[in-house]
Amino acid sequence: MKIIALFFLMTFISSCGLKQIVIPNLDMAIEHKLRQDMQLDYKQQKELAKDVDALLNKLSTPTKKHLAPLLKNFNIENFKSKSKITGAIHAVFFIASHNISQLMAKYQAKLDSRQIQHFFEKFEDQNNQIRKRIKKYNTNLIIQRFEFFIGNLNQKQINIINEFKPEFILRNRKRLELRTFLQTKLKSVYDNYKDADKKEIMFLDIYKEYNALTKEYFYSEATSKAYNMAFKVIQNCDDKQKQRFQSKVETASEWINYFVEHEF
Repeated sequence: MKIIALFFLMTFISSCGLKQIVIPNLDMAIEHKLRQDMQLDYKQQKELAKDVDALLNKLSTPTKKHLAPLLKNFNIENFKSKSKITGAIHAVFFIASHNISQLMAKYQAKLDSRQIQHFFEKFEDQNNQIRKRIKKYNTNLIIQRFEFFIGNLNQKQINIINEFKPEFILRNRKRLELRTFLQTKLKSVYDNYKDADKKEIMFLDIYKEYNALTKEYFYSEATSKAYNMAFKVIQNCDDKQKQRFQSKVETASEWINYFVEHEF
């Protein structure tokens, strides 16, 4: 889910000084995304604000346990332990996925017909964006993401990314497949149930299945190949790139620690 990606991306903003501004307002960024997607009314927005704060406070424990020590002890010269790195990221991601799913189920169960229509229109807009990327995939965005962390890429690194283009397309197809599965299941509940409590129970079951399928894919050979590609790019860094990447990780560590200690 994009909302989970937002949480992780927030920790990698370039300027350390921004963390005192961004982290305390992370809850507002998440609330804004959810308000837009579901077009919540004022009363729902007020309740959502409290729920998002509770969610972020709950995430501080797994973040402290898994991500904080990983980043604190990170050294690019020993960038070899793929399982340790991916394991820590997965641990926090799936806890966040579970908590976000509970939040989504709660509010989706209470949407009126106008809000439901808006939600699925937004959902389909995002699906169409993925379809466009599948049809005409460009690796420039991936290259730019790497360059944010390590600076200008050399030709060998660019070749590594470009060689992975077919897998990027397959990953987008899998993402679309999972989203279509979720979309169909959610629509079925709206078509067959009226009671909000019953809908919330059904939505929780759907998200449980969706998260299980996502987890299965995260541990698949396809995802392992994606991590291998990223590791190969990092392992082919020159000294200047290594220095930049190490600096980014140290900044992320400061952000993570600030997040862990912050009370929303």
